[in-house]
Amino acid sequence: MTGPVVLTAFEPFGAWETNSTIDVVAAAARRLREAGRSVRTRVLPVDLEEAASALQQAVAGPPPAAVVSCGLSGRARVVHVERVALNVADFRIPDAAGRAPRGEAVIPGGPEAYLTQVPVHRVVAALDARGVPAEVSNSAGTYLCNAVYFHALHATRRAGIPTLFVHLPPLPGAAAAARLRDPSAADAEASMELGLQVDGVVAVAEALIAGHPAG
Repeated sequence: MTGPVVLTAFEPFGAWETNSTIDVVAAAARRLREAGRSVRTRVLPVDLEEAASALQQAVAGPPPAAVVSCGLSGRARVVHVERVALNVADFRIPDAAGRAPRGEAVIPGGPEAYLTQVPVHRVVAALDARGVPAEVSNSAGTYLCNAVYFHALHATRRAGIPTLFVHLPPLPGAAAAARLRDPSAADAEASMELGLQVDGVVAVAEALIAGHPAG
């Protein structure tokens, strides 16, 4: 039996009073279930240690068919399909537990970086085919998104489970609200409609389920 698709989102952080990835993942999960897919969702805390634990719990049990983690990028105007996770935590702002590591390893003794085994340009093409603007990104940053991506790739690559992190834009109006609290948190014009983001996450999950030649 095919394992579940694992979809993760994040709790609010920093200048963001809400995190739209929660709504996107919930709606994408409903769509996938309506299509007959088994789906497991998890909202990850913005806490370096707790997020890693929650991610590991989400991928435990029957091997997932695919793992798609979603993060909010206040500067994105398109979906960013992340290729690389670095083994470094270098936080601009503290996490919810007050941790602010500077240049520390995500997993001590681990490799310097992981590249996803998913062919990212094919995923972008799948998004384009759905009318969802997207591009390949070679930097997931050095905050929680990158740390979770590194943990996810570390946990799934030996089993060959297709794993990807996507950064999603803010919902319309959310960037302006975040900038009132922290001008450096977002670009004023960064946004994408909820429905388009849901289409994008569904397309990513379906592309991963359909198969991914390594490389």
